[in-house]
Amino acid sequence: MNILAVTNRGPEVLDSNFWSSAEAAAGFYYLSANAGALRLLVPESRREEVRAMVTVSEVIITRGAHRVFGLPMAEIMFEDGSESPFVLYLSEGQMEGGFADAGDLPRRFLIYTSGPRLAGELVWYYREAALPCLRPLVGDRIYSVDFRQSGTDWSVFEPD
Repeated sequence: MNILAVTNRGPEVLDSNFWSSAEAAAGFYYLSANAGALRLLVPESRREEVRAMVTVSEVIITRGAHRVFGLPMAEIMFEDGSESPFVLYLSEGQMEGGFADAGDLPRRFLIYTSGPRLAGELVWYYREAALPCLRPLVGDRIYSVDFRQSGTDWSVFEPD
């Protein structure tokens, strides 16, 4: 993955070279973090998928080794209460920055299309499990993590 640049104003994305990158042209998503928010950058070729994302109120991010691929990944599930929610799987190379501290509630999950244009804002929760997980959040322990570090620094807290 080429070096991607994101210009920020707090949690907002003001500009990025993501949408002109080879990765975006290939249809890859990119997850960026800043000022306590996660920002999903949506490639132009997948813009129609935003409709499925913005119809929910929360996102459950599960990080772990994928059982099929054997790689550490993040499962981003747009929880709609159905048996088949909209889900994305991102590799480590598709994420930069760190997850917000446990005290930074509510957690903002911002969805950006080219421009950049804010297409939606949701609340997100995080946990660890083997992937695919695809479980509702009920009863899970919630974690915050900074994935910029080489080791994993976990902070555990219970959701409200």
